Amino acid sequence: MNQPKNETKVTRGIAFMIIAVTFFNLKDGIAKHLSATYPIIELVFFQYIVMLVIILPIVVFRGGWHSLATKHPYSLLLRGTIGVVAVGLLFAAVSQIPIADAYAISFISPIVVTILSPFLLGENVGIRRWFAVATGFGGVLLVIQPGFEEFQTGSLIAISAGVMFGLYGIVTRKLTQQELPRIMMVYTSFVGVIGVSAFLPTIWVTPQLDHSVMILAMGVLATVGHALMVYSYAAAPAVVVTPFLYTSMIAATIQGYFIFGDFPNFIAWIGISTIIACGIYTTLREAKQNPSTH
Repeated sequence: MNQPKNETKVTRGIAFMIIAVTFFNLKDGIAKHLSATYPIIELVFFQYIVMLVIILPIVVFRGGWHSLATKHPYSLLLRGTIGVVAVGLLFAAVSQIPIADAYAISFISPIVVTILSPFLLGENVGIRRWFAVATGFGGVLLVIQPGFEEFQTGSLIAISAGVMFGLYGIVTRKLTQQELPRIMMVYTSFVGVIGVSAFLPTIWVTPQLDHSVMILAMGVLATVGHALMVYSYAAAPAVVVTPFLYTSMIAATIQGYFIFGDFPNFIAWIGISTIIACGIYTTLREAKQNPSTH
C-alpha cells in the first residue's frame, strides 16, 4: 500500500530537483546577460534583496519575528557569507566563460566536500573516493584545457566557486539538524544584502527600466529554486535526488548555444562527463558510508 505513495514522493522529489536546477540555470543566464551592464557585486545584491523581500514576510507570517531568533548566529552568518561569495564567484565565472563550462567546473563541489570531510566532519574517506577526487580534477583540466588555448581567468574563478559551494554544503549539512531551511535562507539573504551594500556606493549603476523585469526574475528564480530544492530533499532521499543536480548541464548547454552561441567541444564533453561521473560516485559512496545522513 505504501510503495506507490513512496514512489510518488520520490518522483516528486526528482521533479523538484530538476526544476530547481533549471531555475538556477536561468537565473545565472540572466546574470551573464546583465553582467555586460552591471558590476557583479550589484547583481549579487539584486538577487538577495529580492529573495529577502519574498522570504522574510513568509517567515514572519508563519512564526512571528521571534522565529528569527537563533542559537547559532555565527554559523548562520558563516554559511550566508560562504553562500554569497559562491554566488558572486559563479556570476563572475559565467560572465567570462561559457555557462556550460562554468557549471561543469563548479561541479567539483562534491569532490571538495570529499577532500574536506576528514578534517571538518571527521569522516573516513577510502581509497576509491580519493581516486574519484583525482579523476574529477582530471576532468576539470579537460574542460579548462590548459595548453590547448589561452587559459581564461573565468576558469579559475569557476574552480573557486566550486570550492566555496563545497564549503557551503558542509556548513549546511551541519546546520540542517539545528535550523529550519527558511531561517537559513533569511540569514543568507541578510548577509547578501547588508554585506554587499557596503560596496555599492562606489560601483552602483542605476538599473535601466527595461532590465527591471530580468532583475526581478533573477531573484524570484533564485528564491523558488531554493524552495524547490528543499522540498526535493524532503520528498526523497538525498542519494536519490542529488545526482539530478547534474541535469543543469542540459539547460546550461541549451541556453549557452541558443542565447550566447557557446557549445563545449569534444574534449570538454569528456571532461564534463568525467566530473559528473565522479560527483555521482562520491555521493553514492558517501551515502553508503553515512546512511543516516541520506
